[in-house]
Amino acid sequence: MKKLTTLPCGNEQDDFTKRALPFQKRFYRTALILTKSPLGAEQLLLRTSSYAKEKYCQFNPHTNFGVWLSQRLLAEHLERRINKSDIS
Repeated sequence: MKKLTTLPCGNEQDDFTKRALPFQKRFYRTALILTKSPLGAEQLLLRTSSYAKEKYCQFNPHTNFGVWLSQRLLAEHLERRINKSDIS
């Protein structure tokens, strides 16, 4: 059985920032389409990046970072919509 390699937890903030910066504009456009408002897009990006930074040490470096972030962005959006519909 092949052992999955993960990033060491600790001071990975700089590495996360370097990897995430190239995706910033694309994810903002996607968030804007999903939320239909600039404020909603910014909030979605903040929630997504907060989660991703927290879980970054579990990221497998052999997977596609952009896809990993995209999945988290969509999951955050869907989670927020489900929670809003539960309140209404």
